[in-house]
Order: sequence, then structure tokens, then C-alpha cells
Amino acid sequence: MTVKKATKKFEMGGLQLELKLTGRDILNIEKRLGKSMMSLFMSADVGMKLPPLNEMLIVLQGANQTHGVTDNDIFAAFEKYFDDANCNSKLASTDKAHRRKGSWEFQVDQD
Repeated sequence: MTVKKATKKFEMGGLQLELKLTGRDILNIEKRLGKSMMSLFMSADVGMKLPPLNEMLIVLQGANQTHGVTDNDIFAAFEKYFDDANCNSKLASTDKAHRRKGSWEFQVDQD
């Protein structure tokens, strides 16, 4: 019997995503970014920073478990999200992942 792991539902610009990070997802995202995911949120002096938008969207795409969603779909959804008076700092709060029980779990703040 196949057990589906829990995901977090996230809507952005009319696009419904199901987010979950597995170890394999993290490896693929880091390969695509060319750096550690932890470095996205931490500066050289160990302070917090807001990652560039393109990198946040790559993490969202890498964590997305909804089949058939392309990079272009993610970018178009962000354009609509931004046009609806949202900002990338709000999206960054969505992008925070926390290690939990062998996989990453997303903390999703949606108002």
C-alpha cells in the first residue's frame, strides 16, 4: 500500500501547489541553484536575508508535488500574485522550510 506523505497546499496567483521537500528534492534544488538552500536565507555574517526572487521560485518549483506544473506556470502565477498587490517578502515567509521527521516541512503563512 502506498502512503502519500503530507503536503502543504499553497495558492499563488490562481495556481494551486502542494509543497513538500524530500531529500532528493533538496539535492535537485541545490544542484539547480549551485549552492546550499540554507545559504538562501543566511548572510555571510550569519544574519538573515531575503533571497532573490528567482531563487525563491526555484525552491517553490522544486518542492511542488503537483504534476504538470512548469517553471513558466510558476513564473506566470507569481506575476499574477505580484499584480494582486502581494510582495516577494510575503512569499519568502512561505518559502521557509523546517526539518521534521526525516523530511522538510513548509511553514505557510497565507493571509
